[in-house]
Parts: sequence; structure tokens; C-alpha cells
Amino acid sequence: MSNVSKFAEISQLASKDVLNVLKTKGVSTVRYELDLVKDICNAPIADELLKFGSDIGSMMDLDWNLKINAETFLMSILSETGPDQRMFLRKSERGFFENVHGLFEKLASVNGAPKYIEIDSEMFDAVTSIKFSFEEQTRMINAIINGAKSVNAQCKVIFSTSKCADNEAAKKWFNRFQISGGKPFDVISIKYGMDAEQLYDMSLNMGDLSRRFEAEIIVDVKEISDESKADISFEDVSSAVSVISLDRGLAVCYAETVFNRVMNVA
Repeated sequence: MSNVSKFAEISQLASKDVLNVLKTKGVSTVRYELDLVKDICNAPIADELLKFGSDIGSMMDLDWNLKINAETFLMSILSETGPDQRMFLRKSERGFFENVHGLFEKLASVNGAPKYIEIDSEMFDAVTSIKFSFEEQTRMINAIINGAKSVNAQCKVIFSTSKCADNEAAKKWFNRFQISGGKPFDVISIKYGMDAEQLYDMSLNMGDLSRRFEAEIIVDVKEISDESKADISFEDVSSAVSVISLDRGLAVCYAETVFNRVMNVA
């Protein structure tokens, strides 16, 4: 049985005081979702990330996970290339690598490079005017991974999926990614809505995914608008993660509002 860490998702880059509060509440890792844009290193958000990374880098036993939201970036490439698939692929691969590499290099300058980079396995759903082959999708995802790893080779790769209730669909995606030449990944993050009816199936599914792909597992608890409607506890979820074989149950990631409500974080 593994010790299950707490990840806290934040919507705004927290101050050092807030990070200290999160740390006292048992948080091991803070997750921030970044809208990737072209020339990210010269955007105002880069300087904010630099300070945030510096604050985390100066704190013992606190890590951070940078989740890449690629929709804005993909749409900007599409506005340049139109439906020209070959040109879109070329620009996206190069742009993903250069922007992620540049950002990680900047963050590493203050010892603030993230320990984890998270990529949504469904990131291409937003692009409806071009139908990519799985091999093309894999090449673009690899460019993101290469950009991070070229600066921090120890950076762990997380893939997130909403297919927690559909084990076959999840297995199919990860199998195809590997067969298509996908880079190694370390963690699978499964989104979960605190539904008691799904808890047993989710437990089986995440155990199966962990064994098949030799990956650690995070359960990403979705935001609950009305806490009274949750028919299981956070302890139930944590217990399910803790019994994943080979101690591969890594963490439960709490959405910001859920974490604040349950843990009374100021």
C-alpha cells in the first residue's frame, strides 16, 4: 500500500505565502494549467511563471506540475496554415518544441523547472477542420515532451484522460501512442467525478492501466459544485489509489475549489 500524495490545482499563480499554506495542509505538488501561446517566453505569463518557479524551487518538499493547454496554440497555427495539413504539422511540431524548450530553459535559470509536465490525451479534439492520423498526433505530442526533456531530462510526463469509465478506450489510446513511436511517459492522470457507482470500475481500470503501461496513477477529482451530492469521501478515493500494485498509486489531485472547501485552505 503506497502513501498517496496530494496535488492541488490552482487557477492563479500563488504567492509564496499561499504555497506555504498549501504545504502545511499536506500538499506535495501544485498544478497550474498554462494556455500555451506562440513566443511564450516573451509573454507576460512567462515572467509570472519565473517568479512562481523560483518560489517553489526555494521551498523544500514542494514540487509543481505544469499542465499544457494546447488549444490556443493549435488554433493560432490553424489561422496561419488553414487546412494545409502538411504545413500545419510542420509548424506545430517546430512551435511546440521551441516554445516548451524556451519556457523550460527560462524556468531552469532560477532552479524552477517543473518536476512534471502534463499533456491532455484529447488535446486535438478542438481542431475539427483537419483530421490527423494518430502518427501525426504522436509527432506533435513528442515535440512537447522533447521540448521539456531537452532542458530537464528528469521531468516526468503525465498524460491525462477523461476515459476513466471506458478501460478499452483508454488502453487503445495508450497502445496506439506507443506503437506510433510515442515517447516514454511516467504517469496516467484519470479524471473522476466522485461517483460511487463508478468507484469499483475505476479501481479496476486504473490498476489495469498501471500494470499494462508501467505507469504511476493520479486520480484527478473533478470539481463538485454541491459537496453534499458526493456519495463517497475523498478518503475512499485515496484508499483506492493507495492499493494499486507495485506502489504505483501516486496522488489525488484536487480542483482548487474542492481543495479549499475540504481542507479549509485560506
